[in-house]
This record gives sequence, C-alpha cells and structure tokens, in this order.
Amino acid sequence: MCNFHGYDNARRRRDARRRAKKTAYNRNKALNMALKAALNPTKQLN
Repeated sequence: MCNFHGYDNARRRRDARRRAKKTAYNRNKALNMALKAALNPTKQLN
C-alpha cells in the first residue's frame, strides 16, 4: 500500500478528535448532573 502513512495519519487525527469529543461530553454530563443536583436538592438521584 503506497499511501498507508497518509491514511494512518488521518486515522490518528480522527481518533484524537473522537477522544476529545468524548471527554468533553463526559465532562459536560458530569457538570449537568452536579447542576441538577444543586438546583433540585429535594429530588433524590438514583
């Protein structure tokens, strides 16, 4: 395969983007859960 390195670099960039998106999503999810808990102290989260 003559263009393997080009493909590999693109794949690496895609993976890095996917990882960054995933961590940002998880961080936002945690923040939202904390906000909900703070704003609704009477409600119990299961």
